[in-house]
Amino acid sequence: MRKYLSVVVLLISFSSALSQNISGVVMDENTREPLIGVNVILSNTNGTTTNINGEFSLTLKENEKTITFKYIGYESIIKNIDGKSEFNI
Repeated sequence: MRKYLSVVVLLISFSSALSQNISGVVMDENTREPLIGVNVILSNTNGTTTNINGEFSLTLKENEKTITFKYIGYESIIKNIDGKSEFNI
């Protein structure tokens, strides 16, 4: 059986002509433990990994529409950003 990521993503928007910040926390769906080292990728371009607390932060450019979460042993998740302020996956 595949494990699923539980992702809580808080989008923090700042008025800017070219970009905004996106940040959040990635946790295991069952244990609610933060996942360290999850790859977080915006539209297959800019990316980062989660820290020891499962947290990440990225700068989102205007043309980026999706955010992808990848972690070994878990199913990858791709979500549309669509200006949302919070993701619960």
